[in-house]
Amino acid sequence: PPYKGEPPSGELSSRFGMTLEVKYLPPEEEAALLRIFHDTVDAKLVEKLVAIANELRKAYPETLPLPIAPRTLLHIVEHVQRYPQNSVVDIFQKTYNPSSIVEDPLIAQTIEKVLAEHNLEGLEATLLTEDGRETTLKGILTEIEKKAREAREKIERERREAEAKKNPP
Repeated sequence: PPYKGEPPSGELSSRFGMTLEVKYLPPEEEAALLRIFHDTVDAKLVEKLVAIANELRKAYPETLPLPIAPRTLLHIVEHVQRYPQNSVVDIFQKTYNPSSIVEDPLIAQTIEKVLAEHNLEGLEATLLTEDGRETTLKGILTEIEKKAREAREKIERERREAEAKKNPP
């Protein structure tokens, strides 16, 4: 059946008088489209993901049973935005998984090779704060810890001051 990445049968194909070739957007336009929906994800990361997708599209249909669709790329970027603590490589491999259709070790090897060539491993997603600064999840957590420590210190200071007022020397 066609939904498994195989061409449609002759009977189905003969019902249509023409076929259309629909090309992918140029890389800069595809990256811009992704940034419209997920503008807090680092632009360089989005550009790398588009480059990876375009390289994998070249491996279809020889190695990969289905190309990576723009919608799949949109889901990857959405996940990176929502869960910046997750590995970008892990997100990519779980979202685009043609091995679920056809079991062939060459599929996973091809994807892993392309991901490695683009050096996504260890790349931390960069987010934009409300005031427009770029930061990482680690930076956000550090800032939260600092504010929590300052709040604890303030509470302790206020407690000591209240205690001192109750029990003057």
